Amino acid sequence: MTTGFQSSVFVASAFLALAGCQAPAPRVDLPDQIARQTQIAAPITWLSDGQPLDVAETAADASTLSLLRATQLAVTNSPQLQSALWKVRQAQADDDQQRLWPNPILAMVMRFPEGGGKPALEASLAGDLLAILKRGRGITAADDRLRAASAQALKEAADQVSQAQQTYIAAAIVDEELAVLNTRHELLDRLLQTSRARLRAGEGTRLDVTTLEGQALELEAEIADKEAERTDQRLILARIIGRPGGSIDWKLEPLAALTQDLAPEQSWVQAGLQHRPELDALRWELLALGEEAHLAKWNLLDPAEIGVASQRDPDWQVGPTLSLPLPIFDTGQAKQDKATAARMAAVHEFVAAQRGVVEEVRRAYAALLAARAAASRTTERLLPLQEQRRDLAEKAYKAGESDLATLLLAEDTLQTSRFKALELREKAAVARVQLERAVGGRGAAATLSTTRPATQP
Repeated sequence: MTTGFQSSVFVASAFLALAGCQAPAPRVDLPDQIARQTQIAAPITWLSDGQPLDVAETAADASTLSLLRATQLAVTNSPQLQSALWKVRQAQADDDQQRLWPNPILAMVMRFPEGGGKPALEASLAGDLLAILKRGRGITAADDRLRAASAQALKEAADQVSQAQQTYIAAAIVDEELAVLNTRHELLDRLLQTSRARLRAGEGTRLDVTTLEGQALELEAEIADKEAERTDQRLILARIIGRPGGSIDWKLEPLAALTQDLAPEQSWVQAGLQHRPELDALRWELLALGEEAHLAKWNLLDPAEIGVASQRDPDWQVGPTLSLPLPIFDTGQAKQDKATAARMAAVHEFVAAQRGVVEEVRRAYAALLAARAAASRTTERLLPLQEQRRDLAEKAYKAGESDLATLLLAEDTLQTSRFKALELREKAAVARVQLERAVGGRGAAATLSTTRPATQP
């Protein structure tokens, strides 16, 4: 009895020792990581209830919406980011569950003798041996998946910033295009008044008046179409900042030109490979799959139990128990092969993702350089020439030295150049946002370049 009791104590002590051998759970400070990545100071919290359809707005937001404020609202009011944050909590719960000691199984059997007398009693306390053997690597795999879920949340935050900034840029450019169209409308009004005055004085023709009236009507239709586009872009922006049913009559800040400082392309590529959250998520998932590939070797013992059994017939007898499967038909090789194949598939997916990051960074970098150079040539050289040509044509027409066609051609060419300049500015601004997203966020980009418009957050 004493020997059996000592053996039982030894088995129980082994259970407790194995239960205590575990590393602390990884600490994940997502709000701080998101703040560093997005470079905004807006607090990020887990919301236990769904947000309202329209998040309340301040008086300042109703009148003016800066790029910084739009970015902050997009991150703090994003239901997609909240979903990603709560998936991190799910991974945290899985990690906590993996650290829990499996409940032992208590089995009791009572047998009654056929001829009467004291019943025989058997009792056993057993635990899952396989769970014990897989415990350490299982905890490591759960830790890795928790970190992968955190990386996915960072990815979602970066996506929200990029989407908000690109939409804001598109809305701001539409405002500037409307300003160009309204300026031309004012010019046509002046020319129409001049043509009518000349016609009344017998110096002009009815054809000039009719032509200008037709041009004005066409321009009004173009302005109406551009105003519809303005409304559409602002409705998209309103949804992104969490106020789809709110006011869209904000004053947006104009886009500022980018400076010329830009780190070499290879530096951006290396930053993308180092900081891209999608790659971090794949790295941690790959490590988790590696742990599971090692754990698959223990499937040979599934199911296996270790514990303590006692019997009273009529005296108590106590001793350790061990039950193991006989690997006659299933040696566990198929499960090992599946785990190894899953890990190798993830290895190749990781390489493909790395190549995709390199491509995204290089394309955004090339687009930024090309658009910025073209915008500079258009703004600094082409536009001044076109404006000078239009001014000379207007003066010549008013003086009766040239016909209306020459002036309208000069005005059309100038408007085309202005729209082209705005298009190139938009391309450069969007390429900058895409480049920052390609390297993992504005936090990573801030360490590489000082190229930043003055109005960018």
